[in-house]
Amino acid sequence: MRRIFAKIFIVIAILSFTGSVYAYDFMAGNLYYTITDQAGRLVEVSAGDVKYRGDVVIPNTVTNGGVTYTVSEIGWLVFKQSTELTSIVLNDNIKEISANEFQDCTNLVSVSLGSGLEKIGGRAFLDCTSLSSINLNDNIVELGGEVFNGCSSLTHAVIGSNFSTSGGSNFRNCINLQTIEIHNGAKVIGESEFRNCTSLKTVEIPNSVIELGSNAFQECKNLTTVKIGDGVQSISYHIFTECTRLNTLILGAGINEIGWRTAVNATQLESITCLNPNVPTLAEDAFATFAATVYVPSQSVSAYQVADVWKQFAAIKSYEEKIYLTIRQGDKGMIKQLANVGESYHYTILPENGWRIHSVTFNDEDVTMQLVDGTYTTPAMTENGILSVVYEQEGSDVRVLEANSVKVTGDSKGNIRISNLNIGETVRIYSMKGDLIHQFYANRGNEYLQMNTHGVYVVKVGNRSFKINI
Repeated sequence: MRRIFAKIFIVIAILSFTGSVYAYDFMAGNLYYTITDQAGRLVEVSAGDVKYRGDVVIPNTVTNGGVTYTVSEIGWLVFKQSTELTSIVLNDNIKEISANEFQDCTNLVSVSLGSGLEKIGGRAFLDCTSLSSINLNDNIVELGGEVFNGCSSLTHAVIGSNFSTSGGSNFRNCINLQTIEIHNGAKVIGESEFRNCTSLKTVEIPNSVIELGSNAFQECKNLTTVKIGDGVQSISYHIFTECTRLNTLILGAGINEIGWRTAVNATQLESITCLNPNVPTLAEDAFATFAATVYVPSQSVSAYQVADVWKQFAAIKSYEEKIYLTIRQGDKGMIKQLANVGESYHYTILPENGWRIHSVTFNDEDVTMQLVDGTYTTPAMTENGILSVVYEQEGSDVRVLEANSVKVTGDSKGNIRISNLNIGETVRIYSMKGDLIHQFYANRGNEYLQMNTHGVYVVKVGNRSFKINI
């Protein structure tokens, strides 16, 4: 008889748990909540009967049963592997995102972090392969490590001014990351922080950064220019290893030691500017080659020329004490301003009513695609620079671009005409995604192409680039 009652009790117990698998107290809107402090009227966002999907906005407060609660937290792993989640907006009450919280949310495109957020746990956004940009606000102090590792669609990232603790590898394998903006005030770049970010081309580290971790930019194969601010004192091993296109390196006045194997296989390095008047210690195997020209303060040239290891460089010269940035804007005239060696400059372009930006070049290189909200940031200046802006009238049908004698003309019918070519000159047509559409060698002075679809194309003639909208 006891066995029968025991079996009946077990059946009843099982039946009583056939409801929700997840423990939550109530649902409001499309979110599940658990009360964490009844007296303080606090709740956290919880997992529920179904995975979160679509666009999710976490409110500041939520009301249930006539009681209004403050939404102060996100429960552990609530959103992990929510593959149909497309955007998330956090409120200003949430101070921390737990480790692995949004891991493998493969369709998550947009993340808005609240102003109260201070810490993001390790791997919180690991392999969120659709995430395109992230703005780490100035209140964020800590990234736990590998936070955005493998976010292969990420193109732009902002690191706020209070960032001081890194678990390392936070942006590793973000293969489409093109720009990083590190606010002055940030203290650290962690180990392997941007490793294998193969689309990254320029990096400027502000004076506030005092720690630059090993392997930080290893395997950034398209990185060409790096400026390290005055706060960093030591460069450790493998920071620029396998940066095979690194051309220009500017070292701040605080650098006093360059460690072993700093830039293995960085064989294209042509220019090293060292702003420290006191010669830093340099490891014998720090650089892959001694073919680069080293630029130093004028009063320190002789000291660098006789210093151990430094004396092996092909040339050691003084850098120009005064350089200028010239800005040209069509018929608006020209502005020439004094620039500081090693500094980058931000220039916001505001077309007049009825006009729009056609193209922007810096030292004859087309940089139109580098504009962020109409603002162009120059590389760290080591020589005179010329920024040129070309405008076009809105609604104009025919567009003409010119560099030296070559002209590129397009119209709304999909036609591109390239004039004044040299015989045998290489012409390439690219999509805005960088895909090569057409390539040929000029066999006459003028070439005519009809494109199959309308849109924006990049025409490259030799080392000159033209952006054309047809």
